[in-house]
Amino acid sequence: DDKFLLTTAFLEKRFILTHDGDFGTLVINEGISCFGVIYLRLKDLKSKNVLEVLDKFLEMEERLAEESIIIVQDKQVRIRKIPKE
Repeated sequence: DDKFLLTTAFLEKRFILTHDGDFGTLVINEGISCFGVIYLRLKDLKSKNVLEVLDKFLEMEERLAEESIIIVQDKQVRIRKIPKE
């Protein structure tokens, strides 16, 4: 389940790569601990497009800061720090 994945990723200091918006909801609204989430919010989820967008994202100088949600869209990337309680 999603909470288990978030907890495991947190303990192992890993990001979760997903196109499921529920992870952001769990982290922001329910306060589930999280190392980080990379949320692919793409119009086209076909593997070719996902790989192209991920390639562009990985070429960017953006630093993967822990305790953040990184929203990768077709034309832009946004980084949102996870609020601490």
